[in-house]
Amino acid sequence: MSITMPVDQKIFLLWQACDPEFAVASFVAPVETSGSYAKKVRRLARYGRLSDADVTILCQVVDDFRRFVMIVDDVVDEDEIRNNAPSFWTRYGIDQTIAQGSWYFKKAVEAATHIGCGDGLKVALYQMACAVDKEIEYEDPYYVPEDMKADYLVIVKKETAFRVFLAQALGCSQAVIDAMYWDGFSGQVLDDALSSLSPKDGREENSDERLGRLTYMSAFEVSAEDAILFARQLKTIVSTIIQSQGENT
Repeated sequence: MSITMPVDQKIFLLWQACDPEFAVASFVAPVETSGSYAKKVRRLARYGRLSDADVTILCQVVDDFRRFVMIVDDVVDEDEIRNNAPSFWTRYGIDQTIAQGSWYFKKAVEAATHIGCGDGLKVALYQMACAVDKEIEYEDPYYVPEDMKADYLVIVKKETAFRVFLAQALGCSQAVIDAMYWDGFSGQVLDDALSSLSPKDGREENSDERLGRLTYMSAFEVSAEDAILFARQLKTIVSTIIQSQGENT
């Protein structure tokens, strides 16, 4: 089951999924996550001021938001495989996938609002959606970019926006918040580079290359190997900055 979706249809579906008031938002079937994002939250919480009870709620927010991203991302990327298994949309259809994505987002916003960061989550999603919107524009063969480096700084918010939100929601210092931006930046660069060398999740090809999207390598004219080296060096700096802040006890 494959699709070749027009750019304007992808953009429409993207923003439809991002609408917590979407009329037909509904649960269809369970979506499993590894729980790795929630573990990251608990590690980062050591540098914040959020109570243990609210950290637990934030972990639930993160898991639901991760489910939202996973299933909607596969539609936009036209990926038929996720974690070496058929992706959600190939089993339940695109409309049902968008409906469940919106349902997960609405659920995440409600939980985030309970601990005072619902608006922050909405802002993060808006920035992430704008990033994906820009990414999709590159699929249009008639799109002529004015500044690919500037465009990449928009696209990288796919990763930076949510990490910054987490640090803010946890009540971390500005130094940690800034570091989490660069953690997201390095994460996006690393994903671009590693995916170009070896498709992930059991997929046969890299969706960025297949769809003609902008990557760190094409924006900054570097090799995948150099991009990996840069990203890993940046992650080391980020880790040093965060650890220097000291844990809150």
